[in-house]
Amino acid sequence: AKGYILKPSRRFLAGRGYASFLINAGGDLVVDGTKPRGEPWRIGIQDPRNDAALFARLSVIGTAVFTSGDYERYFMEGGRRYHHLFDPKTGLPGRHSMSATVVGDDPMVIDAAVKTAFLMSSGEALTYLKTRGLGGLIIDSAGGAWATASLKAVLTPEDPSRTIRFE
Repeated sequence: AKGYILKPSRRFLAGRGYASFLINAGGDLVVDGTKPRGEPWRIGIQDPRNDAALFARLSVIGTAVFTSGDYERYFMEGGRRYHHLFDPKTGLPGRHSMSATVVGDDPMVIDAAVKTAFLMSSGEALTYLKTRGLGGLIIDSAGGAWATASLKAVLTPEDPSRTIRFE
């Protein structure tokens, strides 16, 4: 639903002459133009296991950025995390990833793609995203970070000792 709302919201603002804006719908974003001083928008990607820390930052202009993860709506039972992103093959919460972030132009496409990518292994997710012309960052269930090569120039880890593998 957020992608459905963000797409006409973006058109509305652009149609009224706004060349630069950021719209936040519960953490899923659409940005157009640059910040007031001409800089790209810097978007923080939350660390899925530390709500007080960022995992990485994106510097973007004119795009949509959506993140899905197992860390917002969940509960722990018997040492296992149960969250709201269900794998349709198993009927259980997805287990491949902690977080998926997808970057692209169309918020409606990104809304569906981020959930799909979250439910895949990191390799499958990156292939899926690249074949659709989308950028993405997958933080797998072991804490490894994998990103599409298209994000190499705009994605930086918050902690310099953390490695993001670009493919």
